Amino acid sequence: MENKIRVGSAVVLENKKGEILLIKRKNEPAKGKWVLPGGGINFGEQSKETAKREIKEETGYNISVGDFITTLELIDPKKSFHRVILYHKAKLLGGNFRLSNDAENTMWVKPKKIKTVKNLGEWAIQVLKEASCL
Repeated sequence: MENKIRVGSAVVLENKKGEILLIKRKNEPAKGKWVLPGGGINFGEQSKETAKREIKEETGYNISVGDFITTLELIDPKKSFHRVILYHKAKLLGGNFRLSNDAENTMWVKPKKIKTVKNLGEWAIQVLKEASCL
């Protein structure tokens, strides 16, 4: 297997109630974990456009992408896994919810309850702290 670095874009998506969207991954990486929604950046695509496209694909929601939060580098040499993910804040605009093949489930969570979510992806709390959501 060839080792590759994959670059992605993800968001801290907030609804009008101030809740944050989490997605439970159906597939690897992070299978069974609750994560912030996003996906891989295509060649020639800007990270904010990736976030809009991925959220639409994964949930059916339309979003507006706002301020940059942080970049995380996730590396697991044993699994030949190396991802660089750019995180932005985002607001829910609307759309018709539908669950994609990549997701097992979704949930909206109040920021003060996020730390109680079982199987939360370890980097989600770090990003939420940097986004001033926790």
